[in-house]
Amino acid sequence: MATVYLNIGLPKTDATAVQDFLRENKDALKKQGYCFPNFQIYINEKNRNGCFLLQDGSVRGEAFQELEELAKEYDYIILSDEEIWQAAAKNPQFWKETPEDFEKIGCRLKVIVYLYRQDLLAQSLWLSRVQSNVIKETESFQACLECGALADFPMDYHECLTEISEAISKENLLVRVGEEGQLKGEEHSVFSDFFEAVGLTLTKEFSRETLKEDWVLKGNFIEIKRILNSVPEYRKMEDFMCESIASVSKHLSKSGKLKNASFFAPGAQAAYLKRFDESNKKVAQAYLDRADGRLFHEPVEELPTWQADLDAMPRDILLFGTSIFCLQEKELQTLSGNIQELEDNFLFKICKKAYKRIWYRK
Repeated sequence: MATVYLNIGLPKTDATAVQDFLRENKDALKKQGYCFPNFQIYINEKNRNGCFLLQDGSVRGEAFQELEELAKEYDYIILSDEEIWQAAAKNPQFWKETPEDFEKIGCRLKVIVYLYRQDLLAQSLWLSRVQSNVIKETESFQACLECGALADFPMDYHECLTEISEAISKENLLVRVGEEGQLKGEEHSVFSDFFEAVGLTLTKEFSRETLKEDWVLKGNFIEIKRILNSVPEYRKMEDFMCESIASVSKHLSKSGKLKNASFFAPGAQAAYLKRFDESNKKVAQAYLDRADGRLFHEPVEELPTWQADLDAMPRDILLFGTSIFCLQEKELQTLSGNIQELEDNFLFKICKKAYKRIWYRK
């Protein structure tokens, strides 16, 4: 019987990096009897190969048919989708039906969950909404907290994990903590930790050359993007400004000009995290065998509360605008070159036809 490892996130626990890593190292995985299948034929997702579980009808059925065939060739199959944690919490049938569907094709299901401290997760979720090409958040972090925009994301980890463990049994639920100091394996990295969880060996055959650096807006660029999100015409368009605003933010971050900050008001971050003390204690005791009930080890960092730097705003707007102009100029040059190539080819064809006519007349 093949074992299916389903990584359901959470968001901001480097699930995308692990997906990229697995997708780019299929040959090395195969040598150890593992498969990270590509279901892009059914769903337009090259990395989140577990998102078919959130689909209905033929998409889900066809993916399970392919999994049944893969299970005859591989002992271990890895699926991943960080949106399952939130989506499953809204669907009371998900954890009842999903294990049964895997059992029907002769597969044993094991679920991997990486937990992220709630105060950090809330801030990351808001920032993702601001950066998102789909949501294009316009409200501030504080406004989103107060209006409940972030409340639909399940933060009571014990409640959710209990639901999963009751459906697949506790021994098939692998709970990990996505803190840098708690990552296991040889490297104490997200890759070595994930490999240890699924029983893989991280050999030198695994390449990291294609891994992309994740981007997070900092400083004034958060506010610039949030304001841009409120422009009606921009909201209807593809996020063509994303690349430029990210590149400038990255550049200034690496130069040390943009500092880390908290989106919480002073003293509010620790108070927010305290809401989950009892739930986190139960998780640590029940799923990690920690008698002290300590789930997260890193202390709440005392950071200044984020606010727009008005003195640096003209500089940042100028840098962002220049980046946009440069990007557009490159695209214009490319289009101009393509047009010239088409014109040259057209003239060549006309001349060739004219030459043939003159030749045959002779």
